Amino acid sequence: MDFEFEEKDGKITITRYKRNLGNVVIPSEIDGKPVVCIKDGAFISKPHMLEVTIPDSVTVIEARAFPDESESPFFTHIHVDSGNTMYKDIDGVLFSKDGKVLIKYMAARKADEYSIPGSVVSIEV
Repeated sequence: MDFEFEEKDGKITITRYKRNLGNVVIPSEIDGKPVVCIKDGAFISKPHMLEVTIPDSVTVIEARAFPDESESPFFTHIHVDSGNTMYKDIDGVLFSKDGKVLIKYMAARKADEYSIPGSVVSIEV
C-alpha cells in the first residue's frame, strides 16, 4: 500500500503518501471502505511528484494536503474524477465543484499568465 491512512466510522482519510513517484492515483476505496478525505501534509515533501488524480469518493481536501513549489518543483496538475460531487479540475487546476472557489494552482506550471474563470469568487491558493 502506497498510502498511510486513518479509518473512522467506516471511512478512510489519507494521511501520507509513502512513495515519491511522478503520477499518483488516489484509490476510491481502501480495504473496501471509501476514501473521503486527504489530510494536511499527505503529499508534502514529494519532490518528484508530477500529477495527482482524485477519485469521486473524496469530499474533503484539507488546505495543506498538497505541496507548494519549493516542496515539489515538478507538481503541475491535479485531476478530479468527473463524478466527484465536491471538486473538479479545469486543465489540471483544482476548483470547487461549482467553480466558485479556486482551491489549488500549482506554481510549478510556470505559465506566463493564468486567466481565472469568471465564476470564481474566492481563491484559496
